[in-house]
Amino acid sequence: ESSANLFDSMQRNSNAMMALALIQNKDNSTFVHSVNVATYLIAFAKVMGFDEQTTINLGMGGMLHDVGMASISSNNNHRYILPSEKKSVRKDHVKLSHKILKEIPNLPEEVLIIANQHHARLDGTGYPKSLSGDNIHLFGKMAAIVDEFERLCSDQPDNKQLSPAAALKKLLGKENKAFDPDLVQKFIKAVGIHPIGTTVELKNGSIAVVAENDSEALLQPVINIVYDKKGKKQEIIQQVDLKTEKKGSSLHIKRAIKVKHRSFDPMEALLALRKQQ
Repeated sequence: ESSANLFDSMQRNSNAMMALALIQNKDNSTFVHSVNVATYLIAFAKVMGFDEQTTINLGMGGMLHDVGMASISSNNNHRYILPSEKKSVRKDHVKLSHKILKEIPNLPEEVLIIANQHHARLDGTGYPKSLSGDNIHLFGKMAAIVDEFERLCSDQPDNKQLSPAAALKKLLGKENKAFDPDLVQKFIKAVGIHPIGTTVELKNGSIAVVAENDSEALLQPVINIVYDKKGKKQEIIQQVDLKTEKKGSSLHIKRAIKVKHRSFDPMEALLALRKQQ
């Protein structure tokens, strides 16, 4: 519902829609990133207990936070240029995003905060202003976690793509002083220890994709079993709610994995079950 209301709100602001169109037309990778960040921020906001309007505004911030990146270059792959080659571009996009969005009338304050602070870090190592600690707004801290999580899960030449579970573990690592650990825990509650779309190996050796999460049972999501324990692809995908499985069941999750087989697509596995129904 919040996602639908987000797009209704953006449609009422033609300048915001034009900014979103700029991202989509000039840089599809940034557009996909922005949609993902918006989706995660909406889920995050709900766990934080924000009202509907604040939740929508945070989602809008996610959609528009990187508009400056799209306006810097029309090169579709500039998000994936090595940092050593384009460090200044990466830093400049924050200031440019904020400048562009400030010119849009009636844009919620949350959008400007997210655009300006999504690269801020708790320990002061972020940019553009090296803000730290309480000088970073709550919305900025949330956006920083979400933006980094999405980056870690993306296939980019400047970082090794991680599974969602591994990305969450890295954000929460003791050596990681850049993010608020309490907020990371709440983000995990929002997306699940194994976020939707995560490929997992079950205790019996079967391979499945996480289809749904329950914030009250983070270790027991709903899964779609794609390969049986012998490695045979299932013609009819079986869906299992792990909350209904007994303790010690062989269908419980052993670990998150990355399947490199070209024919395997986690999102296809999610959609295939809908087609069966």
